[in-house]
Amino acid sequence: MTPRNIKKINLAIGFKTMKKYNKDETPGFLYAGDLVKDRKWISPKVEIAAVYKAGELKFANGKPTERPTLEFTKGMKFCPCGTAVKLLKMELGNGISEWVGKSITLYVARIYSKLAGGEIPAIRIRPSIPLANVPGKIKMQLGEDLTGKAIDEQ
Repeated sequence: MTPRNIKKINLAIGFKTMKKYNKDETPGFLYAGDLVKDRKWISPKVEIAAVYKAGELKFANGKPTERPTLEFTKGMKFCPCGTAVKLLKMELGNGISEWVGKSITLYVARIYSKLAGGEIPAIRIRPSIPLANVPGKIKMQLGEDLTGKAIDEQ
């Protein structure tokens, strides 16, 4: 069973829910709740099929994306956080057009969100470079990796 609604997962494990974006309002976008298989968090490797500039796409609620948006070969889109964009630039190049055709590994991390007012599961990009080479500000935002843990495990 793969839960498609992050609100249900958040409630099941006691996380807060982000009100700014939710799965019901933004179909086609990837959320942490999509990275669950057999009630455990997974870490898939995905290929970038297209990259859209900030503002080029809109969420279903009409708000434009604030950062580059990735589209994967299976059709799902992902709008990474600002820290993830910095990591992508370090690993894949400064020009977003350079990212097309390259693969990245996603994972779900427990992070603190001011917007949500507490801890939430969030998609992060696993660094492919040695962690020692990742700047401290980026490293701090990687969060606690939940890969392999049950969704109700605290």
